[in-house]
Parts: sequence; C-alpha cells; structure tokens
Amino acid sequence: MAIHIFVTAFIILVVPLFCIIKIRPEYKGYRDISRNELIPKNEKISNNFLLIVSFAVAQVLLLGLRDFGGADDESYRAFYDLGYGAGAWYGFLSEKEPFFILFRTIGLTFELNYKFLFLLYAMFQGIVIVKALRNYFNDVNSTVLYIAGYFFLTYSSVFTVMRQASAMAIIFYYYSLSEKERDRWWLLLAILAFFNHYASILVIVIELLRKLIIRKRYISKITKILVPIMCLILGNFIDFQAIFSLLGTLSNGLYSYMDSTNNFLSSAKHSRVITVLFIVYCFLVISKSNSENKERTELLETLQMIYFSLAFLALHLNWGSRIELYYKMFQPFIIIDVVNRFNKQSKLILTVLICITLLFLFAVVIYSIPGIANYKWSLNFKK
Repeated sequence: MAIHIFVTAFIILVVPLFCIIKIRPEYKGYRDISRNELIPKNEKISNNFLLIVSFAVAQVLLLGLRDFGGADDESYRAFYDLGYGAGAWYGFLSEKEPFFILFRTIGLTFELNYKFLFLLYAMFQGIVIVKALRNYFNDVNSTVLYIAGYFFLTYSSVFTVMRQASAMAIIFYYYSLSEKERDRWWLLLAILAFFNHYASILVIVIELLRKLIIRKRYISKITKILVPIMCLILGNFIDFQAIFSLLGTLSNGLYSYMDSTNNFLSSAKHSRVITVLFIVYCFLVISKSNSENKERTELLETLQMIYFSLAFLALHLNWGSRIELYYKMFQPFIIIDVVNRFNKQSKLILTVLICITLLFLFAVVIYSIPGIANYKWSLNFKK
C-alpha cells in the first residue's frame, strides 16, 4: 500500500509544485497559474504536459509491473497460460477480445509470462489518457484536481479490470474530441473500444441514442436530475440480477464468472460516495456555471447523468459497479467544477486542501482492498 500512497502524493502534491509555484528573483513569493496573463502559453502547456505525462508513467508502472492484486488477475493468468478464452480469431464473439488475443500472442511469441498483459494494457491506457487529458485541460490546477479525483474515485476499478479499463480510456478520449472530430472518428474508436471489451457495446448503443435523440439540443436541468432518480427507483424494484445472469448464459459463459457474489463487491458498497457525488452534481446542474465552454459543460453533465443512472440501476447487482465503469472517468470533473465556482485567489488553496483530503481518502480505499493493500511488483516477465 505504501508505494501507492508515495506515488500518488508525488504526482498530486510534489510535481505540481514545479508547475504552479515559481520563485520570483526580486522577492520570495509565489506565482499562481490561475493568472493566465503572468504565464506564457507555451510555458503553461509545457508544465501541464509534464504533469500529465508524470501521471501516465505512474499509472503504467503501478498497473504494469504488479505481480497480482486485481480481482480478475487470476482469471487473466489462467486465460494467458492455458489459452482458455483466447482461441482462433474467427471464434471472436465466443472467445476473448481481439486485443487480448493479439497481446497474448505477442507475449507467448517472446516467451513472456502473464504480467506482459498487465504491462501492455497499462501502456496502451497511458498513451490514450495522455492524449485525452491534453484535450481536456490546459492548466495545472484542473489537471491536478482531476488526477487526485481519479486516484480516489477510479483507480481501484481500473486496477481490477484491464480490458475494460482500455475501453474506458478510449471512450474518455472520444469525448475529449470536438463534435466534428467525434463524428469523424466515431466508428473507428467504437470498434477499438469493442475489440478491447465486448461489453462496451452498451456505450456504443447509448452514444447512438444520444446522437439521434439529443444531438445539439441541450438536456434540461430537471431532466438531468430526474433521470438518475428514476433509475434509482427502478434499481430497487426490478430484479436486474436475473437479467444479467441470463446475459451471462447467452454469452457462452464468457462473463459468467462475474455473476459470483465473491467476484466483485456490490456497488451498494460504495453507495455513500455515489450519493455525495450525486448531491453535489445536482447542485452544480441547478446553479449557474461560470464555464466559458458551455458545450463541454453540457456534454460532461450529460455523461455524468448517464453514469449516475447506470450506477443506480445496478445498485444491487453482484458485479453492479462494473456496468457504470465506462463513464466513471468523468466523475472527477465534478470536483473541478466545484473549485471553478470560487474566485481565482481561493483556487490554489482549495486545490491543495482537496488534493490532501483525496490522498487521505485514497489511502482508506486501497487499505480496504486486500489485493491492492498487499501490492507487490517485480520486473520478472520471463515464463
């Protein structure tokens, strides 16, 4: 556990010091990056890029060098060593995804062990996340808040599901693009996400509906709040567990292991965090945003609405919290939006306080997950 806390603290507390605190020669004071006029654009972007790359490298090292820890790691090891679920390419929908098969084939060709999968998936995610974060942010304040929120809210999920995490990264990148770019790259990125994790077909269907129904029309504030509440009610009265058990059967057992109550904690376990986030989300939706990019704010609020809706629908599923993971990387934007409601002078202090608080909460989270708490790593990739 200690290595996670050290790396996270370094990324969200130490690295930003090199980026947002500058000592002026004429006096010993601090310069705030929120004052854009004091910082040349190229310097600001360079600092921000340094922070983003540091975060991606930390992700690759923590996820890619681990010996074990994720809830699915033993299954991945069995798939890799025994070939179960990694058959011929033409077996495609009844086998593991094409990217899994490709990565496994490369690893076996070079006589590498199952850890090679962890490293390759982590590197793929790191590259995609760097590109996405550069599209989302051009200031260090927002980036460091996102990273801190990511470690607390998302990291433990990503640690467990490397195939789905790759699809999550692609989806995260897709929504970082402009509307014209999304239209241009939509099909290719949808295929990439699907070939990383078949269940991402859910996101593809939702995005198609969003394009057809919403498109350029804004969703009303009341709708953004009522839809998740309705899903919360449905999630408590409809037996979705039976539905998903049926889907597991129809998939030739490909995801049947996820139906086990021992495989993954029910999403009800983190319902307190979701409840607090939802209350904050409702407040932000109702109140007037001071964001200059109204279209981006509208898109993020819509994606957060989808996240809460799926989370509430799946509240009592054995592996419920996996169904909303595709939208989980949009949670930290709620924290950023809160901070942006304050004046420029307060942002730096608030950012530091929030980062320290989230670091503490992150420690609590990983301490409660035995696989991550007992984390071990090595450079042994030989079979």
